[in-house]
Amino acid sequence: MIKNLVLQNKVSNRVLLNTRLYQLRKLGLLKDTNLSSFVKKIVFISGIFTNLIKNILTKLLYLITIYFIIDKITTYNPSIFINSYIFLALFGAIINSKILKTSKSKYHNVILLNMDCKSFTISDVFSSIVFGTIFQFITFIIFNSYLKLSFSTIILLTIFYMTIKIVGEGFNILYYKKTNKTFLTNTVLYFTVLGLIFLSLILTSVFKVYISNQILIYSVIILSVLSIFSIVYIFSIDNYKHIYKRVMNLGSYSDGTQLSREEVYSINKEYATHVKYNKNPYKYFNNIFIKRHSKILLKPIVRETILISILALILIIFMFNNNEVMGEVRKYLPEYFNVLFLIIHILNKSYMVTESMFTNCDRSMLTYDFYKEKEVINNIFKERLKSLIKINCLPIIAISVFVTTILIICGYKLNIELFLIPFMFICLSAFFTTYHLMMYYLLQPYDKDSNVKDLKAQILNMIITFILLFMIKFKIKLFILEMIIIPISLIYIGISIYLVRKKATNTFKIKH
Repeated sequence: MIKNLVLQNKVSNRVLLNTRLYQLRKLGLLKDTNLSSFVKKIVFISGIFTNLIKNILTKLLYLITIYFIIDKITTYNPSIFINSYIFLALFGAIINSKILKTSKSKYHNVILLNMDCKSFTISDVFSSIVFGTIFQFITFIIFNSYLKLSFSTIILLTIFYMTIKIVGEGFNILYYKKTNKTFLTNTVLYFTVLGLIFLSLILTSVFKVYISNQILIYSVIILSVLSIFSIVYIFSIDNYKHIYKRVMNLGSYSDGTQLSREEVYSINKEYATHVKYNKNPYKYFNNIFIKRHSKILLKPIVRETILISILALILIIFMFNNNEVMGEVRKYLPEYFNVLFLIIHILNKSYMVTESMFTNCDRSMLTYDFYKEKEVINNIFKERLKSLIKINCLPIIAISVFVTTILIICGYKLNIELFLIPFMFICLSAFFTTYHLMMYYLLQPYDKDSNVKDLKAQILNMIITFILLFMIKFKIKLFILEMIIIPISLIYIGISIYLVRKKATNTFKIKH
């Protein structure tokens, strides 16, 4: 296992170094191809440092979010934070399995380098848990001036994090072995568990039932015993490579061309219907991609839409039954209305979809000359844009309806401002969708191995995120905001379509 961990680390380091060098050359900061070992070490160390800061900031942002929500709903109480952290860690351990999670690292090491899959899995999972635990402890210490936790509580919560992660991995692999499905694909079970966890969190907070250090000690002891069983079970599995191929859909991952018998039958049937009723081959081509990737496209979006609807309905019920909640919503919703723009950006799946488009479709199709013709590029772009706008709008429509309803309940008059809210949100969602798809066609951020991304695209994404964060505190009348966002979004979409039509024949290609 140690040998495989060292090899895995070498592969990851090499990918990291080459990625950083490629990005720096694309920005024009590096021109010399024959770099000294010293320069390479500096670039590599900067990459390691960046990833380290990224991991710590991610963990820190998680704690800040929990703290911020508690502080806004009620007066901050360390006991409520402990309850929230434990219940959320439990849910995270169930839904966020490292063993069953797809990644480029697994593809490179297991499939391309043919590393022993069992050794890779064990080293990958447990090294991730160990480093995650260390980062979690560091962020607890950094943010503890606000959290106000005792050092013993921090130690117990850190151990709880580690043990629940190990138990979660054992649970996920056991569930997969029993059902041949991942937990996330079972929507009913997913929402049942989510509902029970949130109900438990709400009830413990309402009735002031708090988890003490003594209860934490007993929980850690029980989880430690379960962790031993999980570790033994994880070590007992021998067919991890078969599991990876099924989870990652590697029958089509390598070149995007191999189809199952059921898919071939479905496509042939659809083609017969298409020939009879529809003469648009680009729409047919796009529909095949959407259908084949429905699990990663539609299921997460449907799940998020249902979750948003449930949370909004719970909030509305609380508003009708509790004047204090009504007052808090009436106070904070207008003040933090612009947070919804950041949520719309986060919910948008276009960035993830473009990666799948390249890996499972365009990487193969771009080897054919006809696929790089102007007419083909423009028509497929148009069909993709229409499909992605429709898909990404599902949760946005839910947000629009519930935000408008809540504002009406809070006493806002029925006027043009309220009726324009859904249209503004949909335009903003279409803006983000168009942006990501345009960046994909004009920058083409992936190389032939799908493992290097253009730094310019990442910088632009960061700029948009910073703008949205800045807008949270930006105060402006709702009607003026609508009159700014709606026209700008529509104009941007038009300009993006024009730029793709004019430039994509030169930019949409495989980079070497």
